[in-house]
Amino acid sequence: VEMKESDVPIDNASTSGRLEVATSSDISEEVTDRALQRMLTFSGIPFAVGLVFFPLFWYLKVIKHVDIPMWLVYVISTLFLGGSLAGISYGLLSTSGSPSQKNFLGVDEFKRNVGNITKK
Repeated sequence: VEMKESDVPIDNASTSGRLEVATSSDISEEVTDRALQRMLTFSGIPFAVGLVFFPLFWYLKVIKHVDIPMWLVYVISTLFLGGSLAGISYGLLSTSGSPSQKNFLGVDEFKRNVGNITKK
């Protein structure tokens, strides 16, 4: 007999004052697909661009003999790879829990979710 996480009884006395993690059945598949799509889009594109710069800088320096300062390589890589990390956060925070959300960018949801996190 397989036991699911939702089948395990929760002792309320031991979890008082803690956040309870939602199980996968609490979040609709449409919402999780939207969050995953946004995270992959907003983190995957900057990550891919950041990785493309490494061979590009190598090509310019070794093959074309262009003198590129190393600080420029570091700054550009940090911007794109750091942007990828920010994209993961934005992709998750821009997703509403409502399956009826149709906006691709989710700017309004992002503002609302950040407001909910930061309010005391």
